Amino acid sequence: LMEESFANAPEKENNDVHPNSVPSTTASHPKSTQMIHQMLTVQSTIYNELKIETRRKKMELRHRAMTLLEGCILMEENRILVRGSATATGKRSDENATKHSGTPDAASSAEGSTSIAPSPLSDAYRVLELFEDHSFPSFGESLDGAMKILAAKLMNFVVRPGLTALDGGKNGLTEGTSGRTNAGSTVNYYEFREEYLANGHRQQSRGAGRRYDPVTIKGPAVQLEWDVKASSFSHNKTSSNEIHSDDSNISTSSPISVSRQINKETLSSTPSSSIGTFLSMLNFLSNIFNFIHHHVLLRRSDLATILGKHLNGSFPVKASMSAGSAVIGGVLIGTAAQGMEEGEERPLMTELLKQMRKLCVPVDSSPSIWKMMFDIQNVLIYEVEAFESRLVEMGFMDEKNSSDNGFGDDPRDDIPPKQLSSPMGLNVLVDENVLSPIHTNATASFAATPTPPTFNAENKTNSIRSPLSELAHSLLQSYMEKQRSSILNNGRSILLSTDYHNSVQVGTPVPDPAELGSLESIDEDPLLAFDLHQCSVSTTAQQILQLCRSTLDKATDNEAAEMLDDLRPMLYRASRELLDLFRAIIPTMYASEVASIPRMAAILHNDCVYLAHEVSLLGVEYKEKFRSLVPSSARELVPGKESGNELNKIQLLSDICTFVDMVPAFRDLATKTMGYMIELQKSQLYELVKPRLENFVPALSSNESVTEWDDAETALRAALYHLKHLSQSWSQVLSREVYHLSMGNLVDTVFTMFLGPVLKASEITDPASRFVHSLYLDAGRGAANLFFLGPMSTDSTSVLPMPEEKSSTVSKYAVMFNKMQAVGRFMVMRLDDIQRALGEGVFQSVTARELAHLISACFDESEKRSSLLNALASK
Repeated sequence: LMEESFANAPEKENNDVHPNSVPSTTASHPKSTQMIHQMLTVQSTIYNELKIETRRKKMELRHRAMTLLEGCILMEENRILVRGSATATGKRSDENATKHSGTPDAASSAEGSTSIAPSPLSDAYRVLELFEDHSFPSFGESLDGAMKILAAKLMNFVVRPGLTALDGGKNGLTEGTSGRTNAGSTVNYYEFREEYLANGHRQQSRGAGRRYDPVTIKGPAVQLEWDVKASSFSHNKTSSNEIHSDDSNISTSSPISVSRQINKETLSSTPSSSIGTFLSMLNFLSNIFNFIHHHVLLRRSDLATILGKHLNGSFPVKASMSAGSAVIGGVLIGTAAQGMEEGEERPLMTELLKQMRKLCVPVDSSPSIWKMMFDIQNVLIYEVEAFESRLVEMGFMDEKNSSDNGFGDDPRDDIPPKQLSSPMGLNVLVDENVLSPIHTNATASFAATPTPPTFNAENKTNSIRSPLSELAHSLLQSYMEKQRSSILNNGRSILLSTDYHNSVQVGTPVPDPAELGSLESIDEDPLLAFDLHQCSVSTTAQQILQLCRSTLDKATDNEAAEMLDDLRPMLYRASRELLDLFRAIIPTMYASEVASIPRMAAILHNDCVYLAHEVSLLGVEYKEKFRSLVPSSARELVPGKESGNELNKIQLLSDICTFVDMVPAFRDLATKTMGYMIELQKSQLYELVKPRLENFVPALSSNESVTEWDDAETALRAALYHLKHLSQSWSQVLSREVYHLSMGNLVDTVFTMFLGPVLKASEITDPASRFVHSLYLDAGRGAANLFFLGPMSTDSTSVLPMPEEKSSTVSKYAVMFNKMQAVGRFMVMRLDDIQRALGEGVFQSVTARELAHLISACFDESEKRSSLLNALASK
């Protein structure tokens, strides 16, 4: 009332003295006007001081309420103590008793029907609700802030320690999802005790993150304690058929996730020990939330909604560009995705999803696992539905369906919830009803999946309220995606951890092909062209190919065809991605070594040739295996047409199974790798030879030995030494043909650098001619030893004639070899010998202009020389 009085008084006075409506008495009485202004000033000062005092009192009350909440609710790893709650006395059956043991559900049977008496806890909620700033409900000390702090305490001191104790710090995948459900497995669960205490003030905190009690709260209190129990797991059912036979009874049995107490016999009805552990986690959370809803939140659904928002978030997540988040191709990116990944936006849901993927999605792949997947999915759909229904009843979760995605109309609205899932593998290729996995409208219909049982409690139907129920409904798809991830992780481990320097020989020895049209070519096997020439490949490439084959073998397994029809496209996709991983990781990881070490470049070249050869035949091999899985009655169907109400996925997969499209990529990588290394070797040979031959042309006119001749010999020895070491690196790695082609290219480079100065010289003396003949002879002999893959000759200065077989091999791969030999022989010939050699075809590799220039440089003017030059000019 005072606020209204002071707020209206200045306005009223101001209206009385408005310049446009000043009464006549004001002008005649200036003292009255001055008194009115002074009164207005005093009133405004009093009003402002009251506003400041009111604001300060509001802040003090809100801070007092937050402090009171902190003192009333104590959370520790094995108990929750609530003081100052009217429920501590309203539910006691015996006023004289100091303690009452029971379960959380027993204390809340009449929940929602009994009003809660005033208490410090309810007063604190009322103060925060009354004095919150409605323009900024999440700013400062508000009801939303109190629930956020409560959610953080609940996660840090109760939920995470409780789930960790149930899991026991072990990976449940190895034990529970590998098919071993014998008595040796262990399942942990909690036993709860709810106690009413006459004097809660005496209960001291044993470490819940609070250094002291900020307030003194007297009177009764209620606490919930729990102890972990371990029991040996023994499955009650002996076969998968018996499990399937009981599917109809799932909906009528009591859900484990919302039971008051569970025991060894209760958990033994689950398919495996890890599933029992996960259901123990849901039971633990159900009892915790029931206690919090009744005693902490005082059965207020509005408070439960706020707390649930901080724990579970909203589903589906709505993107906001102003918040730095967006949906691109159906995938959430930005700060919202990062917050969910780190557990900041929805910590409880993130933790449950992590545990569900860890404990309920198997890693192993075997027929026994495939049989168990249907049972696991049915149980999880039923239990998660019961758990979420309980949260909806208490207000911690909204009753929403995933069809409301927040991004506009979705054609999935008319699809039953059980069919809503994310497509995995190559379902996009083998099912026309399945859209792209990155499209917002992507759906998948798995015909091989049995229809999960309907949760019949209170006539509820299955609905996807959260990512947890979404994962339960798409467990088969998640399992198949996890199989793919596991295969790719194994391939990645092979690529990153295996020593790439280790090699092994593959292929068959293939002789050099005979010349076309010769008698030897008639007897050659025409299929030799399709054989892989013997070479050395890395053990990494061999292991990747073995993993690829084993993956395809699983895809063509008959039992997989009967149980998980959509597993085959995923495995086929994973086998292709393994080969892509090789092309992505190896060239990048060993880029510096491949670019500088000849052997490493040769290994990568061979790996790519080896994989290209294998994948060219891989598709043909497994196409037939896929085709053998197709029933004979369906083999005549046109691909893409329906057989009844289902597509023949195996038929389509057998039609698209191919790896030929990967052959060009591997061959291109092999060509580039070896090509870059050969160019590097050419540049190194150029640096060794070219500087020492800069003055070799004028030195050929000398009649005695000069320094330039010694430099030329040194350059030749350096080049041959370099090629010899290169040959030692390549001869045992590359195939015979690739080795000869590579060495022939490098030998031609050396020969070209030594032929150039001689063919350009304008004058060559007799001593220089004999030196050039000796130099070229050594060059030819050294080059021939490089092409001879047996024991090489250590005497590079031997004057023995070169074997005809060795000479023909060198000339086949080194184009400049015959020219080098012809010019070397020319240097010790007379004009008559040159005339006869022309008739014998010795100088076929030398052009007429080059031969004429050599004759002019080596011989003086004479009639024989002129006639020989005229004969060459006529040609």
